[in-house]
Amino acid sequence: MKTISVMKRYLLVLVLFIQSGLSADLKQMSPVPIQVLLNASSDPSLVNSVDFHPNALLFCVTFTHNNRIVIYQLDESDRANVFQVLQGTLAKLSCPQHALFSKDGKSLVVANWCNQTFNVYHTDLNGFYQEAPTAVIPFPMPTDSFRPHGMAFSPDGNYLAVAYGASKQYPRAVALYQVDDLATAQVHFRLLSLLEGNEIEAGIPKGIAFSPDGSCLLVTLSETNSVILYPLDLSNEKIISTPRQILSGIASQLSRPEDIKFTADENCFAISNSDKDTITFYRYDRDNNYILNPVPSHIIENPEAGLCFPHGLAFSFDGKYLSATQFGPVIFDQDSNLSSWGNERRDSVVIYKLK
Repeated sequence: MKTISVMKRYLLVLVLFIQSGLSADLKQMSPVPIQVLLNASSDPSLVNSVDFHPNALLFCVTFTHNNRIVIYQLDESDRANVFQVLQGTLAKLSCPQHALFSKDGKSLVVANWCNQTFNVYHTDLNGFYQEAPTAVIPFPMPTDSFRPHGMAFSPDGNYLAVAYGASKQYPRAVALYQVDDLATAQVHFRLLSLLEGNEIEAGIPKGIAFSPDGSCLLVTLSETNSVILYPLDLSNEKIISTPRQILSGIASQLSRPEDIKFTADENCFAISNSDKDTITFYRYDRDNNYILNPVPSHIIENPEAGLCFPHGLAFSFDGKYLSATQFGPVIFDQDSNLSSWGNERRDSVVIYKLK
C-alpha cells in the first residue's frame, strides 16, 4: 500500500487548501431535499440505481422488482417529471439492477439481476430511448452466473466495470470489460480482467467508480465498511489486485457503504451508507489518485435529509443536483437478501440541490 512521506503530506495539504472551494459549496447546500419521487407502482420495489445523462438534465432510475426503468427530466423550476418509462415485454427487463447512460448519452446500458444479461437501448430520432433493446448480451463466462450490483463507464466510455456480489451466497467479483461498437447492433462486451474470491478484500462489492483519469477503480465493500482503490494496468488489460489505498475505520463514518460517485468537478466523491442513512463526501487528489482524508469533508444526514436506506447516487453534469435512491424501511436476512418490506412505503428517489 502507498506510503506518504513528509513532503507528500505537505503537498496533499496544499492540494486540500486549493480545493477548499468545493467544501464551501457543499456546506452551502441545503440538507433538505427539493423533491421526493415516490415509486408510482402499487407494488413496492428496491430502487437500486440512478444515473444522470452526460449533457442533459435527465436521470434514469431502476425499479428492480417492478421491472421498470424510469427516466425523469428536471425543469427550470427544479421539478422532476417523468420523461420516459421502459417496461413490459418489449423492454426485456429481468430485475434491472443498474442502468447507465453512455458517455455520449445515445445509449442506455442495463445490468439485469435475474437473467444475468446486459440490455442496450439506443435513442431514436426524437431523442427517446427505443422501447426494445438493440441487444441483449449474456454476461460472458465465468461471470454468467454472477449477480450484478454497481456498474460504471470509464471516462472515455471504452471500458465498463461491474461489481458482482450483492449478497453473501453469490460469488464476489470485480470485472473489467472492453466496450466495442456500443452505438451499433453489433455491440460487444469483452471481459478483460476479473478479481474474485480471495483476490478481493473480505466483503461484498457494491458500488464501483473509475477515477477521473480512468487509471483506477474505487470499490465499496459493504461487509467491511471500506473503499478499496485498485490500480488498472490497461496496457495489459488487467485490474491490479494489490490495493493502492484502503479507506476504512471509525473516522471514515462508512456504514454498509453502497454506491460511490464523483462530483461533477471530480475533486470529491460521495458514498451512500445504508446502515446510517447518510451520504458522506471525501476529497480526492486527482493528480496522484489518492483519497486525501479518511474523515468526511461533508455529510448529508437526518433528520433534514429524510433518508431511509439510501442506495444509488448520481450527480448532474452541471454540478447542480444530487439524486439518491432509497429503499425505505426494508428488512434483510443474514445473507443480505431482502426478507420483508417495512410498514411504511418509502421506495423513492430523493433530489438535493447543490448550488
